[in-house]
Amino acid sequence: MAQPKPKVGVASDGELLHYSVGSFVRDELGRYLLFERKFEPFGWASVAGHMDEGEDDPRAAMLREGREEIGTELLHLDFLTEEEVLGNHCYRASNHYWHLFEARVRAHDVRVDDHEAGKRGWFTRDEVAALELEPVWRHWFTKFGIIGARA
Repeated sequence: MAQPKPKVGVASDGELLHYSVGSFVRDELGRYLLFERKFEPFGWASVAGHMDEGEDDPRAAMLREGREEIGTELLHLDFLTEEEVLGNHCYRASNHYWHLFEARVRAHDVRVDDHEAGKRGWFTRDEVAALELEPVWRHWFTKFGIIGARA
């Protein structure tokens, strides 16, 4: 099956951007679900992905990504923010326009897709701060005060 094409646009710097969705995913104990990415950009990341061409509802896209990446429904999906992030590289674009959410899941319902993720785990705030996060996820965790900024 062919990969869907990402929804694209033009960033404020005039370069190509992809529209993306992502979510902090927490379990019933308040821990964060993170994966070590197998593909660039490398680092630990949460559930996220590109919106597909023709996809106009970020919430629906986030629910789709949850089903694809962790095999379960994201519960209590709450919108947090949207923001253009320049210099957020992927395989074809240097910029992304993000829609960020927060969701809950039951830890025992999660079945991670091994295609994109290597190691995975549930992490406390202190443990998240010690990980080598994918740069955009370091941005989000810092922006929302979940971890402190690096010196």
